[in-house]
Amino acid sequence: MGNTTHFYGWLSSAAHLAQTVHGKLGGSILPAKYVYAKKSGAWVGVYSVLAGSGTSSLSANPSGASTSGTATTSGPGVGASGNIGSPSYAWAYLSGDGSITCSNAAIASPTFSRAFSGVANGTTSSTITGSWRCTITDTTTGATTTFDVSLSFSWTNTIPAYIAPTVSSFNNMSGTINLAGTHIVTNGDGGGAGNPNIVIANGLAPFFYSWTDIGGNSGPTQTMSAGATSATPTIIASCANGITSQATWRCTISDSNSNSCFCDVVVTLDNN
Repeated sequence: MGNTTHFYGWLSSAAHLAQTVHGKLGGSILPAKYVYAKKSGAWVGVYSVLAGSGTSSLSANPSGASTSGTATTSGPGVGASGNIGSPSYAWAYLSGDGSITCSNAAIASPTFSRAFSGVANGTTSSTITGSWRCTITDTTTGATTTFDVSLSFSWTNTIPAYIAPTVSSFNNMSGTINLAGTHIVTNGDGGGAGNPNIVIANGLAPFFYSWTDIGGNSGPTQTMSAGATSATPTIIASCANGITSQATWRCTISDSNSNSCFCDVVVTLDNN
């Protein structure tokens, strides 16, 4: 129960603000909840005992695809009882994290917010806590009471945590053509090397490709005629009738974080 600014009592020959007021009810002395006095012919409230109510614990734990974000609670829905006049509300920081903000400190049910930044991908921030106090005042009698709210906030960054790239699957390449004499076997003419269909797991796009002949060759030499920096190169060889060319090509894939992986693709070209 808070003091009233309007009701006084005499103590040791001096007037003091009333701390408590009691009255007799049914033969028992009980605390008074209201006191009225007549002023200019009208009864006015001069003393009241307030009580506050509402949600005493609020939390906000949102998520988003970002390293930063703001968590905002719902309103506590604070109300008053025991008041004679209209209640007024005044919110103020009480304890804990000092970066929590209040949407409107002069209303019964403001929202509270906390901004976050630098939350790593795939992680949740540490939990931030604090408390705010609402002072409720009876605007007629001046009586006050308080209501405290505890607050909890966090932010989750839903962007997946970075994992270095790997090759999850690929195909060897082959091409066959049936023509007389020495000729060029190429990709895309019905007898060239097929698409290696390289599938990359994890990593950070875009990806960059680099092809190198690492040996294991037999038959005519293979060369890369196009696509040396793509996932679908064109590889050719000059094969006489009935001759096969085979080589192993290493495709090195780098991601935008400068991490890399590779696969070794066997390329077989036939003239049958």
